[in-house]
Amino acid sequence: MTTPLPGKGRDICLYAHLETVNCVVKSGCIPCIYKLFPEGMKDPMLVKVANLAMSGRFEEPMDGKESILSGFIIPHNQRPEQCPRAKASMDPQQILPHSMYTSCSGQPVDDRIPRSILTVGDGDFSFSLSLARLLSADAGVEEKGKLTATSHESLQSVLQTYKPHAVDTLKQLKDLDAIVLHDVDATALYNTAELCKNCEKPGKKRKHSPSDPTKETKCRMKRHDIVIWNFPCISLPAGADGQAKELLANQELLSKFFANVHACLSKHKGEVHISHKTIEPFSWWGIKEIAANNGFDFAYAVAFDKCMYPGYTNRKALDRKSFPCNDAQTYVFVPTEEPVSAKDTADTSTNEDVVSIAAQRTRLKVLLNYGVLVSLRERRIARKIWNALKTSYSTSG
Repeated sequence: MTTPLPGKGRDICLYAHLETVNCVVKSGCIPCIYKLFPEGMKDPMLVKVANLAMSGRFEEPMDGKESILSGFIIPHNQRPEQCPRAKASMDPQQILPHSMYTSCSGQPVDDRIPRSILTVGDGDFSFSLSLARLLSADAGVEEKGKLTATSHESLQSVLQTYKPHAVDTLKQLKDLDAIVLHDVDATALYNTAELCKNCEKPGKKRKHSPSDPTKETKCRMKRHDIVIWNFPCISLPAGADGQAKELLANQELLSKFFANVHACLSKHKGEVHISHKTIEPFSWWGIKEIAANNGFDFAYAVAFDKCMYPGYTNRKALDRKSFPCNDAQTYVFVPTEEPVSAKDTADTSTNEDVVSIAAQRTRLKVLLNYGVLVSLRERRIARKIWNALKTSYSTSG
């Protein structure tokens, strides 16, 4: 696989949770500023947002960034615990925030909430537990979403690595009616009988050959509206990071995942969500190119905000230690479809943020209309951010 040229991985058509933006606007939250602009004053997105607020153009100003960014200085980043929402996000009894997986009441039933979510590669299951609580809290929804949470590691490994919390986490998941599976290979989901229709039933003989994923079989995979993989990485010694020397192996890992996940997606509305860091060397992975080579279209990206998932801790491989993820974003992909006529693909929505046909095949418009997500390319949002930065961190005294 060809190695992409080094570069920044932030997507120019970036969205953010409204709660992330409000944390910047209302409290000048430094950790949240760096979720939107990981490079601080040097961030290209900051320059474009500033110019959009000032002139109405989402581009770098002709006279350079120095002039438009004069008059204020963003302080150095702080630990994520300094975010006003951080302590509250660790309280499982708090009112859950409206994340991109929330129910959107009042919207058409098919768009309101994902009926089935599959998480893969969840180390300590804290992200899956946060999702399970969200799905369980969707009062008024006739058919609540169903969650299948999986880990690459065995049950014994999970319990040993993430003790003493792992036992309670797994119990809570099952109490919330989530399906919990272990030893699940995200690049060979067909190997897990519980993810196949009928194969998991006692006495049923497997209808497919796990050793040959290219062989056409009669076994059908269970379908999911969303498949989520946060911070994918090859198996490494405990606490290690997937750095430059593991680049090709990680690219191959994602390629195999995208190739086999098609069979697990709901037809016409299935989405794949990959959360990933965007600084070098992680920006070298070329996730969008890998997805495109395996039959997926990039739809949009969302600035990753851990506070949107109360109780979640992103951890290193086989280790309880966390790692910085303020530069991360969630990439949303949909299976590539055959081209259709311009008339059929015309967007009748008044929301100009939906910039691609791929995005129209997701819940993005619903999430925007419901106020869960906002676009950094929207001038109203840019002005709010810009005014907050100028007010909170002005150098004029």
